[in-house]
Amino acid sequence: MTMTIAVAGKGGVGKTTFIAMLIKYIQNHRLGCILAIDGDPAANLNMVLGMPLPETVGRIREDTRDEVSTGRYDTSIPKADFFEYRIHESLAEGDHIDLIAMGRPEGPGCYCAANNILRNVIDRLGDNYDYVLIDNEAGLEHISRQTARNVDKLFVLTDMTMRGIATAGHISRLIRELGTRVRQSYLVINCDESEPGTCKDIPMLMATPHTLVEGIIISCFAVNAHNAFIYVRGEVLHVIRRLQQAVADAYQAGYLGKGIFGTEAGAYICGEETALLDSLEGRRGQPRLRPPFPAVAGLYASPTVVNNAESIASVPSIVANGADWYKSMGTEKSAGPTIYSLSGHITRPGQYEAPLGTTFRTLLDLAGGIRAGHQLKFFTPGGSSTPILTPDHLDVPLDYEGVAAAGSILGTKALQTYDETVSVVRTTLRYTEFYKHESCGKCTPCREGSWWLVQTLRNLEAGRGSEGDVDKLLDVCDNVSMKSFCTLADGFVANITSSIKYFRDEFEAGYHTPAWELFPYEKSIYFPYERETLIVNEVADK
Repeated sequence: MTMTIAVAGKGGVGKTTFIAMLIKYIQNHRLGCILAIDGDPAANLNMVLGMPLPETVGRIREDTRDEVSTGRYDTSIPKADFFEYRIHESLAEGDHIDLIAMGRPEGPGCYCAANNILRNVIDRLGDNYDYVLIDNEAGLEHISRQTARNVDKLFVLTDMTMRGIATAGHISRLIRELGTRVRQSYLVINCDESEPGTCKDIPMLMATPHTLVEGIIISCFAVNAHNAFIYVRGEVLHVIRRLQQAVADAYQAGYLGKGIFGTEAGAYICGEETALLDSLEGRRGQPRLRPPFPAVAGLYASPTVVNNAESIASVPSIVANGADWYKSMGTEKSAGPTIYSLSGHITRPGQYEAPLGTTFRTLLDLAGGIRAGHQLKFFTPGGSSTPILTPDHLDVPLDYEGVAAAGSILGTKALQTYDETVSVVRTTLRYTEFYKHESCGKCTPCREGSWWLVQTLRNLEAGRGSEGDVDKLLDVCDNVSMKSFCTLADGFVANITSSIKYFRDEFEAGYHTPAWELFPYEKSIYFPYERETLIVNEVADK
């Protein structure tokens, strides 16, 4: 029985690498013979597999057109049969694998005939193989061409964003249109809020837990999921009780059937979607290697949608008021309102709901501005794992595109605000200590890199740094960034490198001067502290 596996998705997410890994797995385990179809116009699957490629379907198409136009074509043979014969001839042969590549069209004209002939070839050849693997062109709309009429397994690869459940709904709709049978789907709501300065989910869950439950019910219908999980930290018992009561109310009202509720032990890394799924399954929460992505093989190896509480809680109001109402707020590419969490040296810290694209200057005005007698020094636009920004960025639109253009990430929209009394070295150290503690230890660059960064930052904060320590920080960051399963390491690297970018002189001052001499502790806090207490705490930290 032939199994047909197709891989689709947007460009640049690793479709070709993923299908090459599948092929290598089948080859290494001698599971059967493979017919591989490289449907991407920029055919490169053969290079990944290390196979020669005699010709592509695109080249054959153009050669056939030339032969017909110049009179060299034997008219006794139907063109379709001749074209099919040439496709058979173009098969690249390898170890238990044959490869056909579509290739880039060399000239104008409709490509439908070539697709149709290739589809017929696959139908006839497919039964001779144990596996037919298809690497589709970037995008999803081409699936409707049905190069393979029947797909047993469809892997949709995409990058994961925080833009709501639009991608998940699109994937689900595509699967239904293809008629692909899916054993089970899940919806997971990520309420594992624990990053320093991030404080929007917990207040929202305390204030309106029923809104989240309503959003979950609607979202389950949208993605065809029969089970949903709310993943929440075990420490926030008051929130858990509120949620449990809201779920119980939904059961009593007949809105929910059978469901499962649980809590975690309190690990920051479990905010990463695949670590969250491992924790839900009862294992140690550690990031998984992707692909496969959760949308393909998530909870209990079934398709799973993982989304945040804010996105799901927005669903009821969108359903009630319509998409146009939602899009009327925010910007063209970042639609809708969102919750900004303001903390630090501001007059009225708290959660502020405002349209995406609102500037930090506007939010500061709403929050009463920087505390009296002081001025803004720097802030984080999306929590402690995002590059810091300075007063020069007060008028940057706080949406995904605007913050990215400024060199940072919107992230959790946790706007931690610091005035001129704060040492950048001190805040960078505190953040890095947090990430070192919360690292799951699975990836060596993250585990070892965070330890070395903390040691170096401690020396700089204490005024015991050595010449070249700042460059050493940047070198370690370069060796840690983009080298782990998840983005935890990328988060603390972003904070360190951006802090050095804007305040390098403060870090270099750590070669000879302690941070507390330049920025006394008592000046940066809201309430008075005895100097002796601060010294005791400082010694205890060391």
